[in-house]
Amino acid sequence: MASSVEREPAVARARPSPPAVSVIRTSATSARVRGAAPRVLWLTLVALLALGGLRQLLLPPRPLVLQRDVPAPAAADPAPVDALAQAFARAYLSFDVAQLQAHDDALTAFMSPGVDLSGAVQPGADQSQQVTWTAVSSHAPGPGDSTLVTVAVALAGDPVLRYLAVPVSQGPGGAVAVTGEPGLVAPPAHDERQPPSTGDDVEDGALRSVLVRALRAYLDGDADELAADLLPGSQAAVPQAPLALEQTESITWASRDEIEVDVLARDGRGADYALRYLVSVALRDRWYVAAIYPTGGPP
Repeated sequence: MASSVEREPAVARARPSPPAVSVIRTSATSARVRGAAPRVLWLTLVALLALGGLRQLLLPPRPLVLQRDVPAPAAADPAPVDALAQAFARAYLSFDVAQLQAHDDALTAFMSPGVDLSGAVQPGADQSQQVTWTAVSSHAPGPGDSTLVTVAVALAGDPVLRYLAVPVSQGPGGAVAVTGEPGLVAPPAHDERQPPSTGDDVEDGALRSVLVRALRAYLDGDADELAADLLPGSQAAVPQAPLALEQTESITWASRDEIEVDVLARDGRGADYALRYLVSVALRDRWYVAAIYPTGGPP
């Protein structure tokens, strides 16, 4: 009996297909262009360098500028000019009919060379006057390079101020001199605007008590008493001439933490003064005074 043999079916093996080949066609012209590109770039660079060298030969070189910081010239100090103008005003408006030569000699010490003010002041018979106070009122450009300094002058026994305009020059080294005759001029223009209105009244009784107590100690010159109401860490100097607080005229808010206080104070000879102070306050566990200023605020 013949045995049956099972044969596996024949499997056809497929041959791998060959890889695809891309064929890029280029023209001879484009190939020549790409081949020449490096040489064109090189020639362009050489041409630019040559032009730069030619420019250096044909055009003059630019000057080399070195920058350095030059300090600004210091502003002239006005103090010597003001001091000379006030001293001259004192000498010019103080005289004694019996000592006119001494008056002329005093003026000569202030003058520029060649300027003579001899006989510039001719008092009346038995007339003499003395300057008691001076202050600089204004500055303005004067003749040439001088400054015209206007000095307010008070004379003994005369309630009307004089205003003397004095031309003063200041040299490079700071030397000063009067360059010509002075002039008696009008006072500064008066500001006719209304002052700003005061704020609301301070209604807090505890705060008002602190303000009055602190100002009383301040005016009296009692630094220890004042310290009790000062904000911890603050210090305040008190006036040397004590005043007695006679009356508190008004206590009004000037800002969120500043209060204007108008008071009437009396000195040791019985003279009364209407004064105003700006008091800075702070609220901690209670109200404290942080600072006391004149009405214009911190200096």
